[in-house]
Amino acid sequence: MENTEIYPDQLQAAGNELGRVAQDLGTRFQRLVGEVGALAAPWGNDEIGMLIGESYTAVQELAQETITSIVTSLEDFGTGLIDFAEAARRTDEDLARTFQQLGRQLNGHDNSR
Repeated sequence: MENTEIYPDQLQAAGNELGRVAQDLGTRFQRLVGEVGALAAPWGNDEIGMLIGESYTAVQELAQETITSIVTSLEDFGTGLIDFAEAARRTDEDLARTFQQLGRQLNGHDNSR
């Protein structure tokens, strides 16, 4: 069986970074949508332009759903890494206390009985 090493600080940093990436992705996408929206139908108002505009709207809505899903997933993964890092820290601290207590008991220095 291989040993697995867990580095809580690195996990927490990665979780935080995923959160920042998610926020950045969402912000940049909203900026893009706003910039295109500010152009006031750059495809024109003729029949072809209206078809292009309808197509753009459909694609933009699909992209919005997709980007929102990706942002949510990245945020969830980041939170999961942060939670896992905290659980690993708590486990390490609990084990350290247990072994310290065991050591005191073995050396006859435990007065908690």
